[in-house]
Amino acid sequence: MNHATKKTARKAAKKTWVNVQVGKTLLLALAGGFGFQLLHIPLAWMLGPMTVLLIWREALGRSAEWPRAYREGGLVVLGYMMGLTFTSAVALQILDLLPSMAAATLMTVGFGLIAGWVTVKRTGISMASGLLGSVPGGLSQMTTLCDEVENADMTVVTFMQTIRVMAVIFIVPFLAFHGLAGNGEGKPSVPGKAAETAMVVQTHTAGAKPVAAGLSGGAAEASTDSKSAAGSTKPTAGGDAAGTIGGKDHSGGRSPWLQWNALWYVLGAAAMVWIAPKLHLPTPYMLGSMLGAAVLTCSGLTGPELPQWCIIGAQITIGTYMGVSTSLSALSNWRKLLPYAIFGAVGIVLFSLGVGYVLTLWHPMTLVTGFLGSAPGGMTEMGLTGVAVGADVSIIVGYQMFRLLFILFLSPYLVKWLLRFYHAHSRADAPVKGY
Repeated sequence: MNHATKKTARKAAKKTWVNVQVGKTLLLALAGGFGFQLLHIPLAWMLGPMTVLLIWREALGRSAEWPRAYREGGLVVLGYMMGLTFTSAVALQILDLLPSMAAATLMTVGFGLIAGWVTVKRTGISMASGLLGSVPGGLSQMTTLCDEVENADMTVVTFMQTIRVMAVIFIVPFLAFHGLAGNGEGKPSVPGKAAETAMVVQTHTAGAKPVAAGLSGGAAEASTDSKSAAGSTKPTAGGDAAGTIGGKDHSGGRSPWLQWNALWYVLGAAAMVWIAPKLHLPTPYMLGSMLGAAVLTCSGLTGPELPQWCIIGAQITIGTYMGVSTSLSALSNWRKLLPYAIFGAVGIVLFSLGVGYVLTLWHPMTLVTGFLGSAPGGMTEMGLTGVAVGADVSIIVGYQMFRLLFILFLSPYLVKWLLRFYHAHSRADAPVKGY
C-alpha cells in the first residue's frame, strides 16, 4: 500500500469516526430533548440536548462531535421565524423605543460591571478578568478582547461568561413561563401544549397582526385580534395567509411553501445569509435571515410559516452545539469562583426583571416583553422564549440587538477606559495595551 493510498484510508477512517460520533451525539440530544419535554421544561429541545451533552462531556469525560454548520443552519431557521414578526409599523415603534433601549442597556451593563468588581475583591482574580467576565451578553466578544487586554485570563473570562449564559437560558424561560406568563403577562395561546407548538401559533398570529401580537398583551389576545383582522379566515399553524399580497388570497388552496411569496422569502433570506458574514455582522446567519424576512414583511408581503418539526430541529442543532462546545475542565480554581459567578448571574437576571418593570412604566408593553428585552441573554434564546409565551418578539429582538451592538462596538472601549482608570489609581493590574 503506497503513501497516497494510506493517506486516503486514514481520511476515510477519520470521516467514519466523525460520522459515528455525530450520530451518537444526535441520539443523546434527542434523549435530552424528549426528557425535558416530558418534564415540561421550557425550551426543552434546546436546553435538554445542551444539558445532557454537558454531563456526557464534563462529568463523564466522554467525547461528542457536532458540526458548526448544523448550528448555523438552525440559526437561519430561527432568524427567518423572527423576521416574520417585523412590519413597517413595528420598525417605527422600535425607533420610538431607542432612548429606553439605551437606558436599559446601560443599566444592565453597569450592574454587570459592579458584580464583576465584587467578584474581583472576593476571589483575587485580576480586574481585567473580572470586568471582561461580567459584561452581560458578550461571551464571544469578551473572550476575543482578552487578547487585547493585559492580565486578562481567557479561561476565567470564559467560565464567568458561560455561567451567566447558563443561568440566563435556564432561569429566564422559567420565570417567563411559570412566573410572568402564569399571571397573564403573555400567556401562551395553547395552554398545556409544548412550547414549540405555541411558537408556531404565535408566529402565525404575529404575521397577521404583529403590533397587536406584542404590545396588547399575550398570544391569546393576538390570536383573537388576528382572527378579527382576517375576517372569516381562520389561521392555522401552516399559515394559510402565506399566499396573500395586499390582503388578497392568491394561494388557490395550495401549500404556502408552493406560492410565489415563498420563493421571494427564500431568495431574500439566502441573499442576506450570504451577505451578513461578509459585513462581519454579529450572529450573521440568524441576523441575515431575520433581516431578509423582515425587509420583505415590511414591504407588505406575508411569508409562509415554519412547521413545528423545523423549529424543533433548529433548537436541537443550537442546544447540541452549546453542549458540545462548552468546556469548564480547564479552570483550576473554579470552586472558589463558582459561587460569585452564580451570584452575579442570578443577580443580573433579577435586576433585569426590575429594568423590565421600569420599561412597562415607560412604554405600553407587558412585563414579560420588557423582561425578555432587558435580560442579558441572546436574541436566539430570548426570542424563542418570547414567541413561546406570547410576548412581542420584534420588540424583544430590538432591545437585544441594541445591547449586542453596544457590546460589539462600545463596550471594548468602556472596559479599556475603566481598566486604565483603575490602573491609574492602583498598581494591582497591568496596563491595557495601546495606552
